[in-house]
Amino acid sequence: MGALIERLRRGTVREAAADKGFTLIELMVAMMIFSIFLAIMITSIIALTRGASQVQVAAVSTNQELAVFQRLDRQIRYADGINQQG
Repeated sequence: MGALIERLRRGTVREAAADKGFTLIELMVAMMIFSIFLAIMITSIIALTRGASQVQVAAVSTNQELAVFQRLDRQIRYADGINQQG
């Protein structure tokens, strides 16, 4: 009975010693998965940044067009007051 207990103790010690860390393959797989995740995240961040800049450019140009049309409208509305009809 004592030999059986001793064998079980040695077996658990061997298993614990064999399970001290990661293998090179496990680390490479984990790094590959992380790099794929990182590539997807960076791609989506770049797409969001481009979309936001396009929206900002469209908003600025729309505001500029509105200002031009307001100036033109103001000049047309008040042109008869400035130039007297002959």
